[in-house]
Amino acid sequence: MTFEKHPLNSQLHRHSRFYFSPTNLSSKTLNYYFLILICFFCCGIHLSAAEKTIDFDSPAESLWLPTPAFQIDESDLKQHIGFLASDAIEGRESGSQGGRAASAYIVSELQKYGLKPGVGENEFYQEFGNGFRNILAILPAGNDANKQLPPDGGYVVIGAHYDHVGYGNSRNSLGPIGQIHNGADDNASGTALLLELAQALASLDKKPSHPILFAFWDAEERGLVGSKHWVANSTLPLDQIRFYFNYDMVGRMEEESLEVYGIRTYHRAQEQLVRHNHDPAFRLIYNWDNKGDSDHYPFINKRIPYLMLHTGKHEDYHRPSDDAHLINYKGLTQLGQLSARLLWEEANRLEPVRFRREYLQEDETLRKGLASHLGTSTLRLGLSATRLEESEAGFLVKQISPNSPASQAGLNVGDVIIRMGDVALDSTTFESLILKNGKLRLIHLFTPPSTERKK
Repeated sequence: MTFEKHPLNSQLHRHSRFYFSPTNLSSKTLNYYFLILICFFCCGIHLSAAEKTIDFDSPAESLWLPTPAFQIDESDLKQHIGFLASDAIEGRESGSQGGRAASAYIVSELQKYGLKPGVGENEFYQEFGNGFRNILAILPAGNDANKQLPPDGGYVVIGAHYDHVGYGNSRNSLGPIGQIHNGADDNASGTALLLELAQALASLDKKPSHPILFAFWDAEERGLVGSKHWVANSTLPLDQIRFYFNYDMVGRMEEESLEVYGIRTYHRAQEQLVRHNHDPAFRLIYNWDNKGDSDHYPFINKRIPYLMLHTGKHEDYHRPSDDAHLINYKGLTQLGQLSARLLWEEANRLEPVRFRREYLQEDETLRKGLASHLGTSTLRLGLSATRLEESEAGFLVKQISPNSPASQAGLNVGDVIIRMGDVALDSTTFESLILKNGKLRLIHLFTPPSTERKK
């Protein structure tokens, strides 16, 4: 990630309490399963519960979007990062001998997976600048191994920068300068994940409906030079780019938290993320900022919708201590599953999503202002709830907003939410599936035997 002098000043705070507010969604539009246990006490007597079903006259949908089973191998990720972040290649500075060694390794892996060169018929490298080179490879659409041009004009591009800062200097290091900066998280982690995604999708019997361009950018640490060069000298017509994914610093996951940028660049992004976010469910932290700090930025300027996934900056950012043994390989492997599902959906989407121009005027200041005014930044069901101390999977409804989807569905203060469909709710799942999701069609309630509650 391009250099920032004070990377930890803007870190997001994690909260254990989750809030909900109403939206213009009516309960008629709700479209997943929701299972609720209502614990009811009256005059000190615990009443037995009876099941009640509310059906909104529309078929219930599967909670998770269907995708193939993807093989994301933790040992492969360790191998890739182990090489890319080794002292032997001296911090992968763009244009250096170590940078060349890193690029040669990446191309050799892509050739093993059977991907096609992305620069002409036989070339993976896009050379530019002072010995810099982007690496471009294509996973063709369909089952035709030689097919590269999509039938309706549409590629998905997924990218990560593979360069780092070498031995560091006063312009790109937080010190100490003069030691090898291996950049295991920044950005050997994103590079390794792209390689693993390329292998996972290439190994499927069924290929995506639209081809995927895997882009490994050089000279990002010099100011996004590689991605800017490609956008200005693209090997594909830019009007054929349906979507861009960016991976930068994804190796230091903590508390299953994942920062997501770009959700305001197209409609229904949160719904898409929620419906792929399982096994495990990450805490998705949405950020509205539009900063030129990574390789998504040149694509924003061309009005191409994007998502960037990021596990956050840390004390080893742009220091020699950003080493391979500090990577959370389990978290990176799990992130690979979510990433493969998202990539597969975009590469098989019938109609591409459209860029929201309003995004260009939106940022975290606006999001926080809306959150302060409305009570939350994720306007969904219209309720607030807290976890019960004595239950790992119980959330007590504390407040219901009038005329909200929750109110119209029949929820009440004092209800305890324990399941959503067949999914037991822990804190992460609750935040992901309920806080970030406002669509339910078939609702099952456990209610007291009395049809009325005492006021």
